[in-house]
Amino acid sequence: MWFKNLCILKIKDGFNLSPEELHENLSEHAARTCGVLETSSFGWAPPLGDNHNMLVHAAMGYNMICARKESKLLPSTVIRQYLDERVREIQQTQGRKVGSREKAKLREEVTYELLPRAFHKTQTLYAYIDTRNQFIIIDTANIKKADTFLELLRLSLGSFNITWPEVTTSPNHAMSQWLLNKQAPTGFTIEDMCELVNRKGDGSTIKCVKQDMTADEIQEHINAGKQVTQLALTWEDRISFTLCDNMIIKRLRFLDLIMSEAHDAQAETAEQRFDVDFAIMTSAIDSLLPAVFALFDGLNKE
Repeated sequence: MWFKNLCILKIKDGFNLSPEELHENLSEHAARTCGVLETSSFGWAPPLGDNHNMLVHAAMGYNMICARKESKLLPSTVIRQYLDERVREIQQTQGRKVGSREKAKLREEVTYELLPRAFHKTQTLYAYIDTRNQFIIIDTANIKKADTFLELLRLSLGSFNITWPEVTTSPNHAMSQWLLNKQAPTGFTIEDMCELVNRKGDGSTIKCVKQDMTADEIQEHINAGKQVTQLALTWEDRISFTLCDNMIIKRLRFLDLIMSEAHDAQAETAEQRFDVDFAIMTSAIDSLLPAVFALFDGLNKE
């Protein structure tokens, strides 16, 4: 349940649904098994697992939700094998060539014939709605996955005004200045990974891993026109992460100070353990985000 990424979105018009009301809205698009001829299905699943009915797990103003995608695995090599056999059969029995249009139709027929026999793959995507600070936090660094998640949420809730967070100062400029000045902002430690991109020139990209960020080589790249687009940081020895210039946080890792707190907390059941971890994780993220936004002079109020 511990998030590994933070895709942060700001709720513009306020979120006022109770957990029970949110559950009712999500229920209309609950997760289900793929139909016989469907390649995939996407819907809401209980965050605590299929042994539970509630599609929302609420605690202290945070509403955890979970989207589940079921896909059928039908490799193109298998389709091609059956298609080739079908084409050979026509050529041998009817003594003619199979044109491209007919072959495309045969491919479609073969695919539908194989779909009921395909293996199923399930993927889950967790998020929580922070009703106090009016954020949606999705556990992904993939914008396409986040957009798919938000499409399902809008479908379930109707109009839902959300936006990507915009900070006052350019993250590219600020992070580049930290490396040029060889000085991390207060409360943060610069770690050993960064990505630099020359956006005004040829678009060249350099990724530095396990390297001293104060090295002259890094400064030379910045002075040559490259800007930092990703930078590994640690905040107050509590959380390490990679910060992207679009304000997505990747490779999130809760360090010993937080994990020991979770370990020491009493929990007799899996549900209690989920509650404890959820409370500690959201509290930590709730403290982290204002510190991250402050690095760039806060969120743009407009």
